[in-house]
Amino acid sequence: MVCAKEREKGVAGSKVDSKASKAEKEALCEARLRDLEERRASAPRALGAMVRSMLGKLRGLELADDMGLPKSLLQKQVLRIGTMCSGTDAPVLVARALEKELRACGSEVSFQHAFSVEFDAAKQEFLKANFPDCPLLFRDCTQMGRKRAFEVLSRQPQPVPGDLDILVAGFSCKDLSFMNSYRKTLQEMGQSGSTLRGVLDYAERYRPRLILLENVWAIAKSNSCGFRQVDLVMEGLKARGYAAGFRLLNSCDYFLPQIRHRIWMWAIRIDAAPDESALSEAARERAELATRQVESKYNDILVALEEPCALHFEDYMLDDDHPIVRAHFQWMKSLQRRSVLKKKRGAKLDWTEKYDSHRTRNDYQYDRPYTAVRDADFLQVLNERERELLDLKCLDVMNEQGKDPRTVPMLWELSQSVERVPGVRVRRDRQNYATCILPGMLWHSSRHRWVLGIEKLALQGIFAEDLRDTNFPQKLLGDLAGNAFTTSVCAANMIAIIACAGAMNGSP
Repeated sequence: MVCAKEREKGVAGSKVDSKASKAEKEALCEARLRDLEERRASAPRALGAMVRSMLGKLRGLELADDMGLPKSLLQKQVLRIGTMCSGTDAPVLVARALEKELRACGSEVSFQHAFSVEFDAAKQEFLKANFPDCPLLFRDCTQMGRKRAFEVLSRQPQPVPGDLDILVAGFSCKDLSFMNSYRKTLQEMGQSGSTLRGVLDYAERYRPRLILLENVWAIAKSNSCGFRQVDLVMEGLKARGYAAGFRLLNSCDYFLPQIRHRIWMWAIRIDAAPDESALSEAARERAELATRQVESKYNDILVALEEPCALHFEDYMLDDDHPIVRAHFQWMKSLQRRSVLKKKRGAKLDWTEKYDSHRTRNDYQYDRPYTAVRDADFLQVLNERERELLDLKCLDVMNEQGKDPRTVPMLWELSQSVERVPGVRVRRDRQNYATCILPGMLWHSSRHRWVLGIEKLALQGIFAEDLRDTNFPQKLLGDLAGNAFTTSVCAANMIAIIACAGAMNGSP
């Protein structure tokens, strides 16, 4: 079986040799664009179809049995799944899709939603509306290592379930992201460190069989001393009796048109009973040995399940005359938004000074190619800062790429400052992909409108047809999308961890 990575190297040349000539690089780029265009019409567009394709890719690997899939994905069992800080409970959507597709393969695996954890009250309402079968919705991740924690549905403390097969958690990334000028380390115990502590406390007390964690790619970047924060997470998991590893993954390598680099961490419990000497050197050595035994298999599965996305982000956009789009425009127009001129805490310059400096440095004079359109409707939903930012980014793209973003569709994250707006320097063979979905304000350059929250969810693989209720403010849906797991990447990791756990222990 030829995996997606091999095909992309051979046919499309996604990774070009740095020593290749400019003409060779251009030819490889053109080949990749043709390959994407040829595959676009038949590319999976729904979560179920993506999972089905992954299961097809899994057949033939050494973990598979005579039926074509690993035994751990076929034998009769009920896997209880709990989530912490996942926002939209994307892992539960993945579990539903995986169960349905496995049933079609003759499997008797089923998933049971044991609990969710979400602190934000508005997001709690989203979870209650879309996952009414979930029996427990806890509020605070940091309490989950206790015997009891406050539960939202009953409005009182409830026993924390311990009989869990799969824990999927996304501890806070606010302190760790490179977008945060005041980021902290996990050891400094900011919000990121305290939520991670809640996950590790739960693992220590209740010992779920399998753990999946996700965070920003900065967690795996070394500091000046060579220390990586992801190593702290790995040590915490191994000290608690788990084989553990991690891998940097990109959403656009798994069916969806979004450039989103995230570190996915996995852990497989070694022993059912906790080791009294869990922090001993012998325990750590056993965890290291188990990790080495399973890590290569886990990574091989993730590579085999890859499918470089052939879709364009336009494929998940609503028509501009759609009632939801028009209603959102009228709502944004009614706000009569104004720019804030106050400097952020610790900032040397306010936005007007930064933007004036950008104009002067690039000799843009007073050019306003994007907003100098008399009586344009879209100007009514923009404040002064955003108008100036759009003009500057339009000039940047025209000068650096020779393209006109007023006619070539691009997605720009306008909640950032002028020097760091994501989406304006995407390489040519990836311009069909959206920039990383964030909780901020995403602008469509050629449609001259904001991207709706429901569209952001779709770019994360969270589709309206898989939800029960999307009748929430678009701002909330966009915030949920920005903090959600990409479902296709979550599916690849869930398949990999169940398969590898079965190979290591006989059953997950």
